[in-house]
Order: sequence, then C-alpha cells, then structure tokens
Amino acid sequence: MSVTRNDRITRLLAAGFAASIALSGAVAAGSLTTAEAAPITVAAVTNPAQTQQAADWIAHQWASNPAQFTAGNLEDAILALASSESHSDVVAEMVDTLLPLAVDNSYNAGSAGKLALVAAVVGKDPRSFGGVDLIDVTTTSLATDPTAGGSFGLALAVLGLTRNNVDVPAAALAEVVSQQGPDGGYGYIETWNNNTFVTDPDSTALMISALLTLDGNGADPSITTALTKAQAWAKQNTTAPGYWDNYSPANTTGLMAAALDDAGVDVQAATTWLKGIQLGDGGFPAALDSTDSNLMATNQAILGLAGASYATVTLVAGDSTSTPSAPASSAPASSAPVTSAPASPDPTSSAPSPSVTVSSTPTTRPIGLPDTGDEGTPAALWVTLGFGAVAAGALVARRR
Repeated sequence: MSVTRNDRITRLLAAGFAASIALSGAVAAGSLTTAEAAPITVAAVTNPAQTQQAADWIAHQWASNPAQFTAGNLEDAILALASSESHSDVVAEMVDTLLPLAVDNSYNAGSAGKLALVAAVVGKDPRSFGGVDLIDVTTTSLATDPTAGGSFGLALAVLGLTRNNVDVPAAALAEVVSQQGPDGGYGYIETWNNNTFVTDPDSTALMISALLTLDGNGADPSITTALTKAQAWAKQNTTAPGYWDNYSPANTTGLMAAALDDAGVDVQAATTWLKGIQLGDGGFPAALDSTDSNLMATNQAILGLAGASYATVTLVAGDSTSTPSAPASSAPASSAPVTSAPASPDPTSSAPSPSVTVSSTPTTRPIGLPDTGDEGTPAALWVTLGFGAVAAGALVARRR
C-alpha cells in the first residue's frame, strides 16, 4: 500500500547518500578509496502541506517570469522542487535550460561541484553535463587550490563529488578539517580585517551536509569530530524563536535545519519558525520584516520544511502538480557566472522521471552511489524505494 507524504517513511537516496571515505592516518596527496557506506534512513517530506505551497510558488515563478532564473537560481530551484517531491515536469524544463549554462558556470571547484550535485540529484551524467566534465573541473580545481576559496565553495565541491560516488582528494579532505573555526563553526576570513575568522551559518550548514556524506564506516575520526563540533555550534547559536540569524534568515534556517535534521538533531523549533513566516502565497521573505516572497529565500527555506539537505535531496517523480510551467526555451539562454560563495562576505533534455510507488513499510538499506553511466541509464534508475518503481533524481546551494 502506498503512503502519503504525511506519513514518516524511509527511502533510499536515488543519487545515493554518499559513500563513506576511508581516510589514511596521515593525509597524503592523491585521492582516497570509497568505503562501504553505513545503512542510512532518510525520512520523506516532513511538512507536506507547507512544502507543497512553497513548491507551487516556485513553479508559478517559473511559469510567470522565467527570466529571473539565472544559473544559480535554476540550480537552487531544481534542488528545492526535488526536496518537495513534486513538479517533476518543471524540474525537467529547468534542467534543459541549465544544461547550456554549464560552460559559463563551472569555473572553479565550488561552482562545478554545485552543478555536479544537481546532476546527481536529477540523474544526469556529471561527466557530460551540458558538454562539461564537472568531475574533472572539480578535481582539477581542487588539485590547484584544495581550499576551494573557502568553506562554502569547499563544501559544494565535496558534495558534488560524494553525491556522484567520486573520491575526494586527500588535500581537500584535510582542508575540510583545518578550515573549521575554533568555535566549531565554518566561515570565512576577512582578509581586509586583519585576517579575522568569521563564523558563517550558511557555510556551517553546507559543511554539515558535506561532513554527513563523509562520515560513516571507515571514516577518519577527524571527520566525525568535525561533524560533532559543527552540530554543537549550530545548536548553541540558534536564536530563541528557532532561526539562525543572518542577512537572510529564512534561507539560512532552511539550509541549517535540513542539515541538522539529516544528522538526527531535533529541529522542530526551526521548522515551526519557518512555517510561521511563510507568506500567504507560499513563498518566504528574505528579511525578517518583509512581506514580499523572495525566490532565493524560498528556494532554500523549503529544504528545512521538507527535511532534505544537499546530502540527501532526491527527486522522486510521479507527483507532478498541474501548475503550468514555462517552456524551457523562454528562460535566459546565457547568464553571467554565478559565484558559489556567500554574497555578503569575501570567500569564493531530460524527460520527467517515471512515477514511484513507495511502500508503507520503512526500510533501511546500505547506501552507495552507482556509476552515473550515460543518459539512457541515469544513476537514479538504480534506486528502489520500498516496493516502488524506480526514481530518477533532480539544485545546492545558493546564491545570489
């Protein structure tokens, strides 16, 4: 018997919850081998009514004003709709529009990693995404600069590799640990202010998701320690109402709540706060005192409602709504490069997927990432959800 999204069900990630990384005691140059991942359970959409309202708003924006969807907004919107498990037809159109933008928007480890994450979620081959080998760009960039320009970009690079079952270079893994601040959070260095380290909740949220894909059987203890410390920082720095203070609290809280939820942390206060600020049209405001829905804020606030972070977000098709969508050709054919780093500080034709029937019996299975293969055999087709049919998968990260 199938279940509605109101039920807490478990599912296997279509693109896979990244396999654990086996770290050597002394971090050496080169790549590391992927260890067998521990069994992971992932809950389905946790706040279905509010999540669907936000997804409908995003789909409506696509239908009414596709020109506002730059490459970065397209990436985020794809991930957002994937988290809602709806509008798979709109996701397909967005992917078709994003593909030709890949060349201009995969210029470093973070930007290429974010696109590779999207490719994994939608079941596309990251080695031929819009004519770009995103895995090669990510790993080559990390070889040149394993810092990836800062924690935000580094987290995206790690997620792009792990979600595609690609080993993370050892030097980059060392940076994942060394870039953590003394307080446990991640952030950026203000080079213009005596190289002061500033903890950033957005960077911390993304790195928690990245660490989740690295932690598990065979992982170096330093990865587990970093994850524990980052979660502790997040819990200690929640405001009384339940959100994380930043220049856009809605999307920051969406990123952080989703990451912590995947880590098994109670985020009820955060999701209650998100539901409380959701506007009547289904969107979310960028500022606390705003009454206008904002695309970026909604694209990432929805992750907290749905309970799916960049480590686990998976497109499950078969529940597309009737919201009209714009033809992919009406979206911009080109876009200026969109950086993967926070905007405020200074750090750095696929068809709709087949429908899925999900068993009402929770299952726990070992999670690993299959080879992506060609487009005729997308990675998501390897995944079985309960007794369901096969799912294909559908963006990270933010940004302005």
